[in-house]
Amino acid sequence: MNRRSSWNRTNVLLPSLVICLFVVGYLLTGYLTLDETTRLVPLLAGGITLLLLLADMFRAAFGTSADGDAAATERPGPDVARGREIVAILFVAGGVVAIYLVGFLVAIPLYLYASIAFLGQQSRRSALIVALVTSLVIYLVFEVALAYDLFAGVLLS
Repeated sequence: MNRRSSWNRTNVLLPSLVICLFVVGYLLTGYLTLDETTRLVPLLAGGITLLLLLADMFRAAFGTSADGDAAATERPGPDVARGREIVAILFVAGGVVAIYLVGFLVAIPLYLYASIAFLGQQSRRSALIVALVTSLVIYLVFEVALAYDLFAGVLLS
């Protein structure tokens, strides 16, 4: 492995490592400052996030991109990248507004479907499956297992 390749892998791992430090801080803060019932939410969210970060760091360190080396050489220009970032931010803002209006159990599947199908350019069928399964898991974890009433939105409450 040459120096440039080693530097590229370090650059790829750096954001995940920084996020990992924040998640560990979040876990510790939640565990040390919250009561026994309330700390379940940060422990669950932080634990899942850590698992996903570890998987991402493993893929970045030992795997290759889906397109191989072609993906590393054919990067979009700054205007295209900036446009994608603006669209992604607008999607997140729309998701937040949807949560406020119709609540988590309606907004999360809509946001996931839209972001996977349109931003991620994946099949609409797989986007629908992911959105529905995620909604079911959110409902089971929060409403059933934790007995926590999720915000229903101003239009549905």
